[in-house]
Amino acid sequence: MVVSNSTPLVYLAALGDFELLRELFDEIVIPSAVFTEVVVGGANLPAAAAVGCVLDQWIHVRSPVDVVMVKALRETLDAGESEALVLTKQLHPSATLMDDSDGVRRAVALGLNVIRTPGIYRLAKERGYIPLPQSLPHFELQDSGSAKSTTA
Repeated sequence: MVVSNSTPLVYLAALGDFELLRELFDEIVIPSAVFTEVVVGGANLPAAAAVGCVLDQWIHVRSPVDVVMVKALRETLDAGESEALVLTKQLHPSATLMDDSDGVRRAVALGLNVIRTPGIYRLAKERGYIPLPQSLPHFELQDSGSAKSTTA
């Protein structure tokens, strides 16, 4: 089981690789703020449909218990990142899926294991789910909700 923030879900759905999440992690927990951001706020985007189709199958929504810690983290992070970090402390998953640099820095400071989207692809390659070129692409999220690969 892993806890995920929004960005890995959005990137993988936009790139057509959302199913890798199930193959790699079996169960994903997303905080309620991530559900709101991805499914409600992004209703017409690929990630909303992808999450909606598997909700309560292998993606589950949970709310963090420690609202004081969420509030403290909200001073420097957005709601999804804050709740994801608190849920990670609460549930002790194998990792947190997160891309935002500030969130990743805070997760590392808290002693949490973080996997960014390129790391998901690396893990998929290592486990034989996908062939992968020598270098990973750099992803940019477009306003349309799709992801564009650029050279880094």
